[in-house]
Amino acid sequence: GDGAVYGDNQFKELVFSTGRTYTLQMANTQTTESWILGGTPCTVTYVQSSTSGTRANINVTGGNTNFNFGNLKDINASGQPLHFGSQSTIANQNNNNITYDPYDPGVFQGLGPDWQCHVIDNTDASTYTLSTSAFYGNSTTIYSWYKLNDSNYDPSTPISTASSLDIRLFGYGTYKVEVSYTNGAAISCTVSDEVNIIKKTDPPIATSNVCKKETNTIGDISISGNNIKWYPNNLSTAELPSNTTILNGETYFASQTINNCESKRTAITVIIVNCNNVPSMINPSLPIRTY
Repeated sequence: GDGAVYGDNQFKELVFSTGRTYTLQMANTQTTESWILGGTPCTVTYVQSSTSGTRANINVTGGNTNFNFGNLKDINASGQPLHFGSQSTIANQNNNNITYDPYDPGVFQGLGPDWQCHVIDNTDASTYTLSTSAFYGNSTTIYSWYKLNDSNYDPSTPISTASSLDIRLFGYGTYKVEVSYTNGAAISCTVSDEVNIIKKTDPPIATSNVCKKETNTIGDISISGNNIKWYPNNLSTAELPSNTTILNGETYFASQTINNCESKRTAITVIIVNCNNVPSMINPSLPIRTY
């Protein structure tokens, strides 16, 4: 059932379960090294003062200070400042030293939007790590990751049970995470979310050799790709028109765009050749008649 805490107390760990209402004695302080606020996307946890309009104190000295799925009223964070996500009700309820995201009653999306036009960079963990931080799990939360629409993986068999996933091991594609909130034993809520990691378009392939004309232009360069764009260098945003004159030995840069995703640029150093010097097809060992 619901709970109440009276007097000044010190805890190693203070656990408030999901869906319950907890009342803290007004003007008193509950000090804890770790506060597990067990709200979930299924049911929130309520924390209130024993006297409406007069704050009770919660002093979290360590551990996690980011929470979600809570409804707090007349609470003062007397230690570290606390932060609550967008599925919590904090505003206009006489709380203090507690920041919060604007309330969002919409559909909960723990993994966020798809990663469009994405490049995995081994030097930047944020480009290859899927995080469950927006699920606001705790030490008793269970995670199961799946790779979908990939013949190399069974979509019903987890590829990981960690709270985060390194996608370098599994490549681009669609991932699903199943998050089960527990009280240490029974599961109280299970939610899932999917995210598609869409690889950045590959650069186009071009041929350096260009048949000599009186005036050669970019349009004479043989290149394979879609929605080709030409640039004078690898950084410029100014496109070169197809009738731009090209010179032997000069380097030009091209990209292709598929599904609104522009690729990295391919560097093409032009080699202008005389294509009129076609080898003779006459066999010199055969007699030639002249008239």
